[in-house]
Amino acid sequence: MPRPATDLLAVPGLPARAAAALALQRVERDRAYVTKALEEAAREVGLTDPALRADATELALGAWRWRGMVDARLDPLLPRGLASLDDLTRQLLRLAAFELLGPHPVPPHAAVHVAVEGVKRLGRRGLAGLANAVLRRLAPAGRRAAPPEGPEAAAHAFPGWLRERLAAAWGEPRMPALARWSLAVPTRTLRRNRRRAGAADVPPGTTSPLSPLVLRLAAGAGDLRRHPAVVAGRATAQEEGAFLAAERLPLAPGVRLLDACAGRGTKTAALAEREPALDRLVATDVHPDKLARVAGELERLGLRSAECRAVDWSVGAGGLEGPFDAVLVDAPCSGTGTLSRRPEIRWRLEPGDLARLVALQAAILRRTCGLVAPGGALLYVVCSLLPEEGPRQVRAFLADHPDFAPDPAPWPAPWEPLEVGLALFPPDTGTDGFYAALLRRAP
Repeated sequence: MPRPATDLLAVPGLPARAAAALALQRVERDRAYVTKALEEAAREVGLTDPALRADATELALGAWRWRGMVDARLDPLLPRGLASLDDLTRQLLRLAAFELLGPHPVPPHAAVHVAVEGVKRLGRRGLAGLANAVLRRLAPAGRRAAPPEGPEAAAHAFPGWLRERLAAAWGEPRMPALARWSLAVPTRTLRRNRRRAGAADVPPGTTSPLSPLVLRLAAGAGDLRRHPAVVAGRATAQEEGAFLAAERLPLAPGVRLLDACAGRGTKTAALAEREPALDRLVATDVHPDKLARVAGELERLGLRSAECRAVDWSVGAGGLEGPFDAVLVDAPCSGTGTLSRRPEIRWRLEPGDLARLVALQAAILRRTCGLVAPGGALLYVVCSLLPEEGPRQVRAFLADHPDFAPDPAPWPAPWEPLEVGLALFPPDTGTDGFYAALLRRAP
């Protein structure tokens, strides 16, 4: 049932927080994605102002990044803990605690007042007194609550099991930096269309030190999909690490290219921009609705069309025939390299999910490798920081496929060499975290 929008709009600051709370309620209860849940919640509360919707987005994403810290502070203040509250009141308290603890603090009296009004007006009036008492204990006498620092932040930035896996993979000394990265607002980037873009054709920003084709944008750039440079095909909204990973696939005129997990075609387009004289360009994905957008993406950028096929690599090649000189496998994965950008992942991912994902990645590799031409290249990429999906996956593949070997060509900084393949470690690079391995088939 829709919430009474006029009642919410009567309290300054409440509509954005109400939308954020309703969105996080769905994220926790239904395992929804934050941005999708926000779209529905904004409609429900009548939130139409773009600035207020942006506020709701930043609040929801920030509170979910900081969920571990705010829960650790709130839980002892409640007689029966956070779990005893209904899911909507719990989200309102989390949002207020994030405002009191987070990087851009709101005056305590304002954060407490809006949270209490939200509890009242969203149908939980009986809990308003409890919410008021808890938040005032968190920030006594109108003072801002002390933000989590050092070991406290590192201890609570991730669920316990995930923290253990990350520490085992990267070492305990690097965990504070990894925690800080996961709690920070990610940098937004555009990829210049190297076939069209000029210096004046894209919005203000800073050219990345890692690639002249990537522009790191200042805060408040708005919806990049609607930016004039993107609409005109002079640029594409793409995360920098994803672009840098795709750049490692060698291309040349006349190459036959397969993007095996193309999604909406962002990497497909980046590869087609780099080498317009491909002999064959094929994009496949298990989701036909995503794949349907590839043609429009290529057309927007003024690029050649691609052969698009819906293929479920877990069961077969869908009748696709090779050979291909270059194959990109940007495989489905845990997404642990995107925890800053997609904070819901850390709280919805479970240890058992990894075994399923590793098996799926292995199946995709097993089937796509048969389409690689003798002497051809296979680039395996995951936006993961976990070794099960990275070097261990590739080691197992190489053990079963002796006709493939790691390409010996060196990779430029900031790629960090691992036992097999390379990685982008996000605190060092300012990008999302990625693992990549370039493999060559014997001639």
